[in-house]
Order: sequence, then structure tokens, then C-alpha cells
Amino acid sequence: MTYTPLSFLFFLFLLSLSYSGGSDADDWTKCSPGCSCSWVNGKRTANCESQEFTSLPIFHFPDKIQVLVLNHNYLHSLKKKAFESVGLINLQKVYLQNCSIAYLDPTAFSGLVIMIELDLSWNRITSLVAGTFTGNIRIRKLRLNHNPLRNLDSYVFPPIPHLRILDISHCKLTQLNSQTFYSLSSAVEVIHLNDNNFRFINRSVFSTLQGRLKSLTLERNPWHCDCRLQEFWTWLMANNLFSLPTSCFEPKKKTQRYYME
Repeated sequence: MTYTPLSFLFFLFLLSLSYSGGSDADDWTKCSPGCSCSWVNGKRTANCESQEFTSLPIFHFPDKIQVLVLNHNYLHSLKKKAFESVGLINLQKVYLQNCSIAYLDPTAFSGLVIMIELDLSWNRITSLVAGTFTGNIRIRKLRLNHNPLRNLDSYVFPPIPHLRILDISHCKLTQLNSQTFYSLSSAVEVIHLNDNNFRFINRSVFSTLQGRLKSLTLERNPWHCDCRLQEFWTWLMANNLFSLPTSCFEPKKKTQRYYME
């Protein structure tokens, strides 16, 4: 087949339209209503903050999104394979602060194998099912602070070999057993436990974390300063984990005195 100059130009015009249409169709910045999609700090970011979402937003190209900001919405729960089911499989950072979340299905974060940061702070989570974060092996920062958590069961955290910072401060925790952190690796550097309801913690709780652990924040707990607790304080000092002064709540004769006195 031969082309006249005019027909060849027309062919090029049609070809340019097709490329233009394809580019437009693949434009990940065409965001879900209520969200703003843009490059932020070198990451493809969807900011959906404070938009009264009651479920995860739907994106045209969910696999392109790397950072999802959903703070201050009304999700209430995260159901089975919540992110994977809507194609959000390449998320690196997920922010779910203050979303009224009370229930987490144990598979809610399934498929997020490259997620490095998860913020679940300021929600209504009262318990965690063991294995909730199974498969999220790249997490470095996990924030669960300001939730009404009352107990953390044995082996509640699966192996998370890259975890550096765990924040479970400002909850309602009363105890930790020797298997609570058992599956976590010695890569953990910081654990925030301040502003809970601990009266006593056995040093065996941290036996598997003594590789790189640099900081335990423990202040503002109702410590019962007896001989059992003294052993824990001695271990803290020996491992250079002492941070802010922590005072006794009981017995009465030691109230408001620092535990090292």
C-alpha cells in the first residue's frame, strides 16, 4: 500500500491522538474524588485527609500510589484484605490516624509487602489478633499509640525483621508477657510504653530484643516500686535504657519518688 503525502500526515495525526489518549488514560494524578494525588518527597502520594470517607477510596491506578494519607476520616473498620482488594498493593507508607477504627481484620494489611511505615494512632482499637501484620515484613515504623488497647497476647506481632520503632504509648495496657515481642527481631531500636497502666514489667519481655534496643520510654505508669521492679530497673540501667525520670505510684511511702531512689 502506498501513502500520499496528505494521507500520511493524516495517519500521523491519528497516531498522535492515540498516544495522547493513552497518556491521559495512564495519568495516575487523576485522583479519587476527595483526594489529591501528587509527587511528595519523591513518592506518588494520595492525600485524602479529612474528607469523611467511610471506606477506602477507589483510584483509577491504585497500583501507582506509594503513600496514602487518610487521617481524620470515619473508616470505623478495616475488613478482609482491605487494601489488596482495591488494588492498593504498592503502598510504602499508610497514615490512618484518627479514623475511628475499632476493628482490624487480621488480613486487613495483606499484600502490602513493601510497606515501611504504618500509623494507626488515635483510633479505637481495643485488641489485636495475633498475626495481624503477617507478611508486612518491611515495616520500620509501627504506631499504635493512643488506642484503648488493654492487652497484647503472646506472639501478637509476627516476624517483622526490619522494624525499628514501635509506639504503643498512651494506651491502657496493664501487662506484657514474655512472648509479646517474642517474634520480633533484635533490629528493634525504640519502644514507647509510656502513659499506660503498667505496675510491673518483667525484663524477660525484652529478652529477644537486646541486640539493638536503645530506648524504652516508661514514664507516667503507675509503678509498684518493690523488689521485683528493682530487678527490672537494674537491668534498664545496665543496658543504658534509662530515659526520663519515672516515679512510683505505690506503695504509699514511695509515692512520687523516682524509682531509682
